[in-house]
Amino acid sequence: MNKNIFQQDIVKSNKAPAFSRTDRIAKEIKVILSDIFTKSQLKDALLFDKIVLITGVEVSGDLSRAVVSISNWNVNVEEGLLIKTLNKHIPFMRSRIAKALKIKVIPNLFFVIDKQFDKMEEAAKMFKALEESEKSK
Repeated sequence: MNKNIFQQDIVKSNKAPAFSRTDRIAKEIKVILSDIFTKSQLKDALLFDKIVLITGVEVSGDLSRAVVSISNWNVNVEEGLLIKTLNKHIPFMRSRIAKALKIKVIPNLFFVIDKQFDKMEEAAKMFKALEESEKSK
């Protein structure tokens, strides 16, 4: 009997970590939206030839909404205008998600600007300034 318990523990420990359904759907949504952005499927002059990075997707537990964090790295477009333009294309993006995922509820998309790259750029400038001040001493 002790052998069976020991073997069950081994089997349980060899399993891959469990991911929630919302995590898997968020990952799929990120892939689908990335594909839309990289293949320039959005027919908009503002987004033509621009790089919009999706830094994260968070899906609510009931799948009613998905918050998509984007970075306007190398876009050189005002953040409000970028969000407004992306919001205009939400129906198209949701239809692509619906075709790819085949789930009952397609989350409403909400775009937010991720400031992570701006903070990293500020930190890099501060380090460079410190380095230059050390060299001048």
